[in-house]
Amino acid sequence: MEEGIRRKKRVMIWMAIVLFVAALIISCVNLMKYNQKRKEAVQLALELEEKQGRVDELKYRLSSPIDDAYVEKVAREKFGLHFPDEIIYFYGK
Repeated sequence: MEEGIRRKKRVMIWMAIVLFVAALIISCVNLMKYNQKRKEAVQLALELEEKQGRVDELKYRLSSPIDDAYVEKVAREKFGLHFPDEIIYFYGK
């Protein structure tokens, strides 16, 4: 009779140990996932800030008036145009 009680105690102790180890493993896995998600959140926040800066820049460009100086700047930078009487010098590439 007493041996049956000891056996039940041993089984209960082993079950408790197994449950503790399983809980520990699950906690570690969840902690790793949490850290990964936190890193992703930081990265996405930085990306959002960058995109917001670009949006602000584009809004500013849309709100600024289109005058002759702006048209000339765009023609020179984007299309490589110049005035007919200008002399263009090329240095390197």
